[in-house]
Amino acid sequence: MLQDRKRHIENLKREIGLKFGRTIESAADFDMLSIAIQQATSETISPSTLKRIFGYVKSDAAPSATTLSILSRYVGYTGWSDFCGNYIPSETGCGLIHKSIRTRLLKQKRLILFLTITCIVLTASCILLSVRLDNVMAAYRDAVSDSTVTVIRDTVFEAAPAPAGTQAETDEEKYREIRQDCIMKVRHMTDSVMALRSSLPLYRYVEKCDSAYFHIAFDYMKPYISRQMAAAFPDNDTLRTVHGNALFIECRDQAMILMTHITTEERQRAHEEKFGQVK
Repeated sequence: MLQDRKRHIENLKREIGLKFGRTIESAADFDMLSIAIQQATSETISPSTLKRIFGYVKSDAAPSATTLSILSRYVGYTGWSDFCGNYIPSETGCGLIHKSIRTRLLKQKRLILFLTITCIVLTASCILLSVRLDNVMAAYRDAVSDSTVTVIRDTVFEAAPAPAGTQAETDEEKYREIRQDCIMKVRHMTDSVMALRSSLPLYRYVEKCDSAYFHIAFDYMKPYISRQMAAAFPDNDTLRTVHGNALFIECRDQAMILMTHITTEERQRAHEEKFGQVK
């Protein structure tokens, strides 16, 4: 048992050196190591204790289990027992490594691949949305620019030119008022969600933004726009369709800021927070 304990302590000292990233040979090195341990674990081990453990100062006293647990947490374990039970040779034979680190690295690679695919899908979706919006807006301009054409179901006939201040201008004014109301509603809802950023953990905030985007755009604004179009243009299917589609796409793009303002790096950190990849 004594030999096993000494072997584990030597392994722990080796891991501390790798974690610290520099040789531990001088008194200043032990001062810096003490600071590094405190910053990483919020626990304190004095430089003099470290000197005794590493043999810089001769001592017959064995390090306590409490001290060994703090040092184990510094190199990524939950404590001294965890270190003794789970510290095994690495697969490469180039040293020793905690078996959970290999699993963590594999998960991180999968996460990076997932985020890359997500970015590609979002980019393609934005391109398709942009093309669709261009087509809808072109149809809208064609519909509202020709005020001398009246459409009734599948029959098109020429109407007398509309004087200033007639139905065409009234319909355009209605649309502008509805558009302003809808854009203000979307901005108010997205601002309310984004105001939660400082009060939520990062992963909870990302989940909140993703779910709020779909709720705002599809569950609330889409039916709201349909009701407004039906009330404003009850007898004009063309204006209801063209105005409604154009306004929905614009409101959806406004709501998309909830997803696009979060960077890929922040989404990765949120994933690691949620699934415990960062100790």
